[in-house]
Amino acid sequence: YGDAHGYARSRDVLDGSPNVDRSEVQRVYREIVTPQNATIVLAGAVEPAIVEYVERAFGSWRAPATVSPTPIAAVSWKSGARLVVVDRPGAVQSELAFGGLAPARSSPDAYTMIMIHELLGAHRTSRLTHALVERDASSYAGATHLETRRGESAFYWDSSVPLAKTSAVLSEIDKELDDLGKNAPPAAELDAWKARYVRQLPLEMETARANTALVSSIPIYKLGDDALD
Repeated sequence: YGDAHGYARSRDVLDGSPNVDRSEVQRVYREIVTPQNATIVLAGAVEPAIVEYVERAFGSWRAPATVSPTPIAAVSWKSGARLVVVDRPGAVQSELAFGGLAPARSSPDAYTMIMIHELLGAHRTSRLTHALVERDASSYAGATHLETRRGESAFYWDSSVPLAKTSAVLSEIDKELDDLGKNAPPAAELDAWKARYVRQLPLEMETARANTALVSSIPIYKLGDDALD
């Protein structure tokens, strides 16, 4: 758009930032990239020679003498909704993000949260996606997203919406969220989403690459060794 345009992103946004300088980048690297934080996952036709090679390559890796990991900060839950508007005069559509915090991946509620994601917007036939994209054509595309993390996760709906339908889409999202909060989903609907989720699990183990990603979730999220059972 050019530097003078309202949509432009400043090229010097990090210049002079005390939080991003050379010494800080080095400090964070030394804190995070250590053998204590590392897990090596080998999947596929793993011959003994491959294991021996990896052990030789990383066997001499030692942690730095002084490392003080930064603890995960607790998130303060706020009461009541928060509205953020980024005004772009002349825009022909709205970009909506509607959501908030969700349980950590290690929480006992993690799979319940996955089912809420499936019910509301993970697929074209989920409640919100069907209502906004398929039934009403109020959104060009949209879905819910569940971004799991070691601390609090994030759960939100995002979509592109014709400008004139912005209010209607926000109302529909609010209505569907409120309905699911007040009324338990019918057993048949919930069972169908459970079955779909279970049927797609083998796809997550179909290749060696997929297996390494799946097993890596255990150290990434600090789960128990039996988490994948």
